[in-house]
Formats: sequence, structure tokens, C-alpha cells
Amino acid sequence: MTYKPTHSANLTNMSTDKKLILVFGATGRQGLPVIDALLAPCDDGTPTPYAVRAFTRDPSSERAQQLSNRGIECVKGSVEDFSSIQAALEGAYGVFVNTDTFAIGEQREIYANMRIFEIAKQTNTMRHYVFSGLNYALKLGAHNPEYMVDHFNSKGRFADWLQAQPSAVDDSALSWSVVNTCLYFEMLNHYLLAPLNKRTDGTYVFPSPVQDGHVALISLRDIGYFIRYTFDHRAETSAQTLDVAGELITWDDMVKTFAKVTGQPAVHKRQTFDDWWKNCTNVDSPVGDGSPTFKQIFTAFFKMWRDDVVVRDMEWIRSIHPKLQSVEDWMRENNYDGSVVESFRKAGQVDKRGVGVNIEQVIALVLCHIRRPAPDRARHARRHALLLYEFDDWKQICPHGEKDHAGLGRHRRAWRSMRRRMVNGSTFGDEGSGVAVVKCVF
Repeated sequence: MTYKPTHSANLTNMSTDKKLILVFGATGRQGLPVIDALLAPCDDGTPTPYAVRAFTRDPSSERAQQLSNRGIECVKGSVEDFSSIQAALEGAYGVFVNTDTFAIGEQREIYANMRIFEIAKQTNTMRHYVFSGLNYALKLGAHNPEYMVDHFNSKGRFADWLQAQPSAVDDSALSWSVVNTCLYFEMLNHYLLAPLNKRTDGTYVFPSPVQDGHVALISLRDIGYFIRYTFDHRAETSAQTLDVAGELITWDDMVKTFAKVTGQPAVHKRQTFDDWWKNCTNVDSPVGDGSPTFKQIFTAFFKMWRDDVVVRDMEWIRSIHPKLQSVEDWMRENNYDGSVVESFRKAGQVDKRGVGVNIEQVIALVLCHIRRPAPDRARHARRHALLLYEFDDWKQICPHGEKDHAGLGRHRRAWRSMRRRMVNGSTFGDEGSGVAVVKCVF
């Protein structure tokens, strides 16, 4: 079937035998790889059946201009400008919707997504609505208030509403599908997931509050794959939610993978939430318009992963995408070597919300390494190992207190003195126990 637009916008990117897909957030993190996937040739080498119309707030932006240079039509609008959405949907076969919770807030996002779907339903040519979602964490967590993750719950609530809407697979009605994504591998370059310190012995330190929980991550390229898959398989994905990921991994295994890929030593620094938030600055600022603070949202976010509230069926995911990228695949392809840590050492480096890395704190991410004791000293060593591993926080290393950052040299001297006492056994009263601090690097 041929779909012809009824408005007079420039449609030079659309030939009459293509299915036109309107892409929301076209210049964003998901939008660009989704466009690449939609326009890629089919597996058998035949041309793509799709054309793309890019929906963006600023068609004059650099990224929008790059799309225009590829022959892609860019139209101006926003998720709350419903008249612009109605105009942009005219003549389109499908729509990919990805909205930003932090830009407009949780409540406004839910309403905006409802209206976008209703307008799609009213568009005569529209046949497939595909929503980029996130799991409804609060519902999955038995409505425990600890899982108040705004961007997950907003999209999850809308997807619940969507379940009540009809989804018909024929040439005269609209079908809908949801693709629930997760963290991007690319966020390993962001201070929330990246190593925050490199010790003088070359060890990379990955601090995290997730403990033994499993975290779902995926490459942006594979998100594009699953969106293309969904459009290609309209009947199979009608009224379905696809929970996708590239890997479901613990942070211990993440760090082991990093060491395997890079050949560099690395440690997973387990932290309480109180200690972990000291790694960042300005975390009590709101994330977006009408949103809770950065600290509130991302405490709930990491508790969700810590407690395995959100899970994935990796066997099923690989069955529909055998070439799925793993963490190791992504690290190797992108030459990920932890060098991003250098950018975190620069004072004043903050994101668009003003949140940054607390440089004085992250250089204090220390870990004590213990020499293997002789067999006849095992009883002492076990007890002392437990004590030594508690010396991970400045408040325990030095009695001057966490706010006494001005005396950093004094902290070092205090630690070295304490280390000598441990080696000699005087700290714990068991000289010759075989327990020693081999290296402690700031």
C-alpha cells in the first residue's frame, strides 16, 4: 500500500513505495541509531522499506542539519505541542515515540504520551505505533516507595494504560508495541557508571552501591536493531512489550570484564548510598521541571538494580538477535580503556544539571590488599582481614573527620602511620599474625 501525505511539507526523502516513520527525539541518544537502523538495507541486501521523518525541537541544530544532509526530512515540534504532532504524523505509516521525563516531568510526560497515541489513532494513514519504554519499577517492586524511579515509572504507567487500547493488525487500523530499554553501554563513560579513580599502581576503581544486584545494559546500536525488528514484525509484536538488553550483569563481573578486555587491574568498590553520594557534587538539585532531586531519583534507580527488581530473559533476547552485543563486545569495539577517568579529575566538570564529581572524595577511594598468611596464622588473618577491609572511608582512616579535606597530606601521613602499626601488629595486638597491608594507593 502507498501512503501519501496530505500536507505540503518537503518530502524529498520519501519515495511513494516506502513506509514513512516519524521518529521522535530524532537527534537524541536513541533517535540517531534508530534512524540508522530503519534506513539500513534488509538482511538480504534489498533496500529498506522505510523512509524517515525526523521530529525535533530545532531543525537548525547541527545534528538536525546532518540528518537533512542525508536527505531526511526534519520537522519542528515538541511532545507537548500537539498541533505540531498532528501535522508531523500526516501521511506517516508508523511512529517511534521516545520522550524525556526529565525535560517535562513525570505527570506531564504521561499525559503527553497519551495524547500522542490518541493523535496517532486519529491519523488515517497510521498503522504502527512503537513506544520506547522503561519497566514500571514501582509496580514490579510491590509498590515499595524505595523504587520511586520517575523516568521508569512514568513510562511504565503509560504502558499500562496502553494495554487497555486495541491493537489491530490490518490495513485499516493501528497496532501498538512497546520496547522497554535499559541503561546504555555508552553510559560507562558517565560518572554514574564509570571508574572514578585510577590509582598510582594503575588500578581502576569502579565505585557502586548495587552490591550483588544485576544491571541491564544495552548498546544504542542494538536499541536501533530492536526498533527495526518491531516495525518489521508488526503482527508478532502487536500489543506486545519487548524487554530488551545486551547483558544482565553484576558489577563484579563488569569489572572483571573490564580487566579482561584492557589488561588493567580494576576493583569494584562497594559503597553504601551515603558514601557513594559523596563521590558527587550538587546532588540535591532537581533533575528536571517538577522532578525530585538527582539524589532521590538515582538512589531509587540503583536500589532497583541492587534488589533485582528489573530482570531480563537473555535467552529469548538472543533468540531474536543472535549478534547481540555483550559488555565485552562493546568494550572491545569501542576501545574502552577507562581513560574517561581523566576527565573526572578536572575541577568544575559538571553535566547539564550541575552535578559533577567530588574530586577530593574520589581520590580517597582506597582498598587494602592483604598478604596471604601462613597456614598456622589463618585464624588471626581471617579476623584481621575483616577489620582491614573496614578501613575504606576517610572517617575511619583518620579521626580528623570527613570535612577535614584541607589536610590531605595529613590524611596520607595518618594512613601510612596506621599501615606501619598494622604491619607490625601493634594496631590489633597480635604481632606476627601474618597480616600486612601490601599497598594502599590514593
